[in-house]
Amino acid sequence: MPLSRTLDHAGPIARTAHDCAIFVDLTKGYDPADPDSSCSILEEVSLSSGLEESVAGLTLGVVPTLVHRSDPDVLANFHAALDVYRELGCTIVEVEPLAGSDANPDEAQATIMQCEKATYIAHLLQPPHPALKGDSWGNTQSKVSPLCQEATGPYLDFPAHKYIEALHTKERVTTLFETALSGTVDALVMPTRLCTAPKVPADLEEQKVLRKWEKDRSNTALFNVTGEPAISIPTGFGAHGLPTSIQIAAAKWEDALVLRLAHAFQQRTDYHLKHPV
Repeated sequence: MPLSRTLDHAGPIARTAHDCAIFVDLTKGYDPADPDSSCSILEEVSLSSGLEESVAGLTLGVVPTLVHRSDPDVLANFHAALDVYRELGCTIVEVEPLAGSDANPDEAQATIMQCEKATYIAHLLQPPHPALKGDSWGNTQSKVSPLCQEATGPYLDFPAHKYIEALHTKERVTTLFETALSGTVDALVMPTRLCTAPKVPADLEEQKVLRKWEKDRSNTALFNVTGEPAISIPTGFGAHGLPTSIQIAAAKWEDALVLRLAHAFQQRTDYHLKHPV
C-alpha cells in the first residue's frame, strides 16, 4: 500500500550493484498510465553496460554533519571505504549543502510522510461502530498496529499550513543539494546509518523508545526528500558482527553514476558477499 505519494519511490534490493543495475534497466521507462512516471535521460541509457567505466577523476563529497555522530565502528569502516575510493582515483572533499540554511529535511520528511500516510489509512483508524466493537471483521482499527495508530493518529487533524511548510522545505533542500551536486562534487558519500542494527525488543513500550532513538540515526530520509538517486552498500562489520554501510547519492537522473561508484567499490571489496554473525 502507498505510504507517501510525494516521497514514495521504487528501488531494488539485491546482492550487488550490478544486479541492481540490471533490475533498473528492465523496469525503467515512462508509463503513460502512471501519473507519477516521467520521461528522463535514463530512457536511452543502459545502466548495467556502463558499470566498468573508471571512476578515477571523480570528486566525492563528504557531508560532516551527516557523519560526525556516527558510532566508532561505523566511522572506522566509513573512513576505510573512503580510502578504497582514493585508491580508485577519486578525490574526497568536504561539503555542506545546507550550510547557512535553517531547513530541516528530517522534520519535513516526517511531516509529509505521516500526513500522507494518515490520508491513506484514515478509514482504518476510525473507532468502530458500537455494534462492531466485538466483531473482528468489522473492527478495522484492530487491524492497525498500536505503534502505527499512536504515530499516525495525531496527523489526521494536523494543521494544513504545517504540511505546506514541509513541502516548501522539501523544495528548498532539493535545490540546495542539486546546487552542490552541480558544482565541485560529482556525488556524496556518507554512512547509511550512524549505528549498527539494534536488537528489536519484544516489549511494545521498549519498541517505542527504540523508534524515538532511531529517528535521527539514519541518513536515508534525506534522499526521500530530494528525490535524488542513492544506493547503500556494505562496508564491513562492527565489533558485534553487525553490518555497516555507506550511502552514495548523486544529482537527479544520475543513477548510472551512483551504480558505477557502488560497483567499483564492490570490485575492490567482498563485504557484499559476507553475512552478519
